[in-house]
Amino acid sequence: MTPAQRSRAILAGLVGAVLVSGLASVYAKHKSRKLFVELQALVVERDRLETDWGRLQIEQSTQGNHAR
Repeated sequence: MTPAQRSRAILAGLVGAVLVSGLASVYAKHKSRKLFVELQALVVERDRLETDWGRLQIEQSTQGNHAR
């Protein structure tokens, strides 16, 4: 292998590594955004459930007071 061929092979390897790195970065960012959207939906659901739980506790305590 001549020095010129060796340089081209190294350059091709480096270009390939940069492309793979770029694709991995894009995939990681996409996955991160997808997980963040899922987290936000779960937070909204948690807040709704906590509100329902508080309302049910109030209902239960009022019914207990009426039974006395």
